[in-house]
Order: sequence, then C-alpha cells, then structure tokens
Amino acid sequence: MSRRSRALALLAVFAAVVVFSRHTVSMGSSGTTTTSLTPTTTVHTSTSRPVVATTCRVSDFTLDWFQGQGAAGTVYSTVSLHYNAAAPCVINSYPLVTLQDSYGSVLPTVELRVPADRHLYFPDSRANYGPKPLTVNFGQVLHFGVAASDAPIGTLACENVAAISVQLRPGETSRSVSLPYGLTACGGGQVMVSAVY
Repeated sequence: MSRRSRALALLAVFAAVVVFSRHTVSMGSSGTTTTSLTPTTTVHTSTSRPVVATTCRVSDFTLDWFQGQGAAGTVYSTVSLHYNAAAPCVINSYPLVTLQDSYGSVLPTVELRVPADRHLYFPDSRANYGPKPLTVNFGQVLHFGVAASDAPIGTLACENVAAISVQLRPGETSRSVSLPYGLTACGGGQVMVSAVY
C-alpha cells in the first residue's frame, strides 16, 4: 500500500470515529433514528435590581438630645437621629413629637412647625426652612430643632417635660429620647419643631 493510500485510509478511519462519536444510533420499530449530540453551555446571569428607598421609620434610628441655649425665655435644642438600617430611606417631613413627664405619661402637646406655623430662628440655620427630600444611608446623622418657652402665656399651663416621643410618619411606633435637664413648655405644652434636616 502506498503512502497516499495509507493516508487516505487513516483519514477515513478518523472521519468515521468523529461521526460515530457525535451521533448515536437507536433502533426502533420504524427503522433507524439518528440523534445529534452537540455540547451545550448554560450561562447563568444575575440581574441586580435598583434599590428603591422607602419612607424612613423612626425605629431605624437612634435618638440623642442636645440641650441648647436659651434667649428671652426660649430654649433651643436639637434631636439627632443616627440611621442604623442597611437599606436607604427617604424623608421629607416634620417629625411628630409628643411631650412626656418623668413617668412616661403623655403631656398636653401643641406642636408648632417652623416656619410653617411660627416664625422662629434656630441657631442652626438649616432648621429654619421647611421640609426637603433627603435620602438617608447607613451611618448618616439627621437632626431637627426643638424650642420651648418657659414664659407663661395667659392662663395656659406650663408642662415639665422629661422626654420627647418622636414619630417620622403617622401611625408608627414612636421612639423616645430623654431630656437630662428637663424642659419647660408653657402655653399648654407648646413646642416649636423644625423639619428634619
């Protein structure tokens, strides 16, 4: 056999091996069926969805009270809100506050919003504007201003405040912050509150 003949025979055997290795033959009652076996690759893709921020809840914050200075009978203070949740949230509002005595009982509260209900100038100028939308991420600190007067207004009672209960949206469970030095809120429990900033 010549070299050429051997090369052709070897090529034919190689082609037969390739063809038979890629096809299987099964005999059925109706004859022969040939099925092609092609390798398949499965690609898994992961789709990430954008994180949509929800309205902030006070339960995701730790609250701190900073007693401020007084002028003409009005004491200006600040509540700081430390955000502890992993997912972002949004806020665009005033907090809802309720005054409490040293036993945790609710006191009469008249919340006046600055500047919507009362023109008052907090020492921190950011507290002197209405609400604006804020997106809050883990570890951020927000604030709102609180002011109360110890000057009597007519026959309205002055309340001795030991804590303030805070909500960021109506109907949620509130969170309280203690006032180590207390606060007097005359005018039947009038307290001036800024928007969250």
